This record gives sequence, C-alpha cells and structure tokens, in this order.
Amino acid sequence: MKMQYMSFLLLLLFAEAGFAQKTVQVKVTISVSKEMYPHFIKGGRLLLHIIKPNSSEPRNKLETTIGITPDDWDGSRDFVIDTKSKVVLINGLEKTKGGPNDKLYCKVVYKQNRDDGNENAAGNLISEEDSMTVSTKTIHLVLGAVMTPTSIVENRFVKVVQINSKYLSDFFGRTRTLKASILLPSTYFDNPGKSYPICYRAPGLNGRYDQINGMMNKKDFTDWWFGKDAPQVIYVFLDSQGPYGD
Repeated sequence: MKMQYMSFLLLLLFAEAGFAQKTVQVKVTISVSKEMYPHFIKGGRLLLHIIKPNSSEPRNKLETTIGITPDDWDGSRDFVIDTKSKVVLINGLEKTKGGPNDKLYCKVVYKQNRDDGNENAAGNLISEEDSMTVSTKTIHLVLGAVMTPTSIVENRFVKVVQINSKYLSDFFGRTRTLKASILLPSTYFDNPGKSYPICYRAPGLNGRYDQINGMMNKKDFTDWWFGKDAPQVIYVFLDSQGPYGD
C-alpha cells in the first residue's frame, strides 16, 4: 500500500509539472515600422529574446529565445508570436517564471540576410528593447531599425581583403564574397619587400573577421604586438560567414 501511495504521488507531481509547463504562455505582437518596410524581405525568421532584470542586453545573454519563420508574412500587417503554437521553437521559457509584477525585458530580431547566418548581420531588422510583466506576458514590439555592415578598426597595420568567390556565387546563384582582416607585424613598413611567415586564425561557424577589433582595442595586446617581443608574422583573421539556411 505504501509503494502504491508513493507511486501515486510521483504520478501526481509529474502531471502537475506537465500541466504547469503547458500553461506557460508568451504572446508578442510584431510589426514593421513605416521607415523599415522598404527594407523588409519576405521569408525571414523572427527571433524573440527575453531576459530578467539585472542582465545584459537581451541578444547578448540569451536566457529565453523564441523562434519562428512566418508563413506568407509580408510585413504589412502585425504578426503574433504565441508560444502555444506548435510551429514555434522555444528555448528556456521556464526562466520567465517569477512574481506577477516582475519585469521581463525583450527584443526581437528579424533575420533576413540570407548570405549571413549571424543574427547581428547587416540588413537584419531589430526592435528596441521593451518590457512586460510575468503576469501579462504580452507585448507589442516594432522592428524599427536595420543593422549596419560590419566595420573593421582603422589602423595603419590593419588591412581588409574581400574578393568575389566564383564557386560560392555559382552555388548560391548570387554574388558571395570571401573576406579577411590582416594584422601586419610591427617591422612591416621598415622592411619593404621582405617576406614574412603567415599565421591564419580560423574561427568556428559564423565566426567573423571583425574579431581583430577586440584585439586591437586591448592596450595590453597592442603594447605587446608593437613591442620588441612580438613575433614578426602576418596575422590573418579568416571569416567563416555562413548563409542563412533555406
């Protein structure tokens, strides 16, 4: 009898947990501003990011992410993201739990750059950060800005290479480019015509060639690189930009 009672309690707990999970719902209305409508490209993917207070910018600390590719959405009307929909992909929704008046900060990105799988790629649309409460979990976000192209730090010892790739362009049916940023050694301009060894930095998927920016913005690194102890090599930052999959 005791074992049967314990089994019943476990089943009850699992049932309650399942019920609680199903009743969690976030409902967000998305619209495109008049200024951004000319930039809108049909067929992109919406990514809604939600964080609790005292965290970093929503896209930089992904506590909760909700994604959906809207069918036949042309941006002229509002689109509603509802976590009860079976076509919505959700990660971390349980982290939105809290007191009824607790705030949740959110931002939405519309990924429409099909040549770059990075969420922060140029041409994607983005909303301002806004908040909702745990009890309501409803909000209206407006895609009101377009992301700008990646820029590389300006420095005499930093160069950028960009070439059109025939094979990638033929494969994708549109122009695709290969990019790289280059950091020259400290003695480069003192020795014209000298050959230097080359070190290639190959990032992971969608790792970008703008990683050179972070290094050049660190005084400890630049002091060392342009000092007498740094290796005299040409440092190439490859770009592993990946397309947004169909």
